[in-house]
Amino acid sequence: MRKRSSRAGVAVQVAVLLCVACQSDGPAESSSQPVAGGGGAPEGIAGAAVGGRGAAGGVAPIGGSAADPIAARAGGPGSAMAAAGSSSAAGGSMAPSIAAAGAGAAAGAAAPAAPTAGAAAPELPACDLPPEYTRASRAAIELIWPATIGIEGGTGTLIAWSKIKYIRQPDGTTRTESHACGTLTPTVTTSAVAGGLKSSMQVPLTAYDQPSMPMYSGTLTAAGTMSILDPGPMVIGAALSDDSGAWPATEALMPFDHDGDGAPGLTALPITGAGYLTPPSSVSQTEFLDGVYIASRVRLKVPLAENVCASMQQAALEPVSFDYTIVGCHVEARGDCTAAEARFISTQSPKFKAGKSGSWLEAEVAASATCADVRAALPPP
Repeated sequence: MRKRSSRAGVAVQVAVLLCVACQSDGPAESSSQPVAGGGGAPEGIAGAAVGGRGAAGGVAPIGGSAADPIAARAGGPGSAMAAAGSSSAAGGSMAPSIAAAGAGAAAGAAAPAAPTAGAAAPELPACDLPPEYTRASRAAIELIWPATIGIEGGTGTLIAWSKIKYIRQPDGTTRTESHACGTLTPTVTTSAVAGGLKSSMQVPLTAYDQPSMPMYSGTLTAAGTMSILDPGPMVIGAALSDDSGAWPATEALMPFDHDGDGAPGLTALPITGAGYLTPPSSVSQTEFLDGVYIASRVRLKVPLAENVCASMQQAALEPVSFDYTIVGCHVEARGDCTAAEARFISTQSPKFKAGKSGSWLEAEVAASATCADVRAALPPP
């Protein structure tokens, strides 16, 4: 077994885990946070996957290549868990954990402020848009989390990419079809009593290049001299009876293998290395995780200028809600977690919720653009 950082001490010292858009309050409880208002747009991101820190073997460095193949699993995990309450499944180990590289902003660091809400925006050229056109988009959404005995409270930024097709209807209205193209989450820092380590889980960006990734529908509605974009709920790792309805409790949530790796939900891999926490599977600290299975939903609205043909458009967005659930995990050199281990990780994870601000950037891309093209057109801030 390889040497790990800061294993000793109370159990809480190694019980902190960041999961990409997946943290849960408990085994039978999920989180949904309606958020009001718009406001400034935090462009800086705190954490391992942002501000220049990438991950060899799975998560691409920020601003670097989009070539970040998911690390191959040695034997692959066993049969998928139906939910966090499922029993353990036998299987081989996942690939070696990701090694952290580079440097980034400290978790909770203040993000650079966007232009003040209500300030005069530069005029953009107006024109008659075609009946159908395609844009790459990058949303930067404020996330906040409270301090606990094991985690420092802080503020960071969720980055979410998508490819959006705008389609004008015969009645003059416009609908949208979007394809999820990637997410990056902030890194948290454990408290002094827990060793002051960084903790982060990231979904490899190339996972979003799979044809099994979800599409979601929305609308662009005229509102005076503006148009309000509601791209619709971006649901990943779950199949919901109503994508806009109440987020299900853990035991009622139906995971969906959107990344096509044979595991339930979406698989996030740990950032590891000097100064990083390797998440344990239990309070005994005898086994450690090399993957977490998650489901999440992001909802937002964006006021956009009407009939703008500029190659790039920027706006402040309004976060609506952020929902997340851990649906399972994978233990190194063993297989899928037991139900008790999944509950342990769920209860020890930071409690993220959407903040009140964010920014939206979209750029013109070809209709044939891939998710890799989308991320290249709008690299991380």
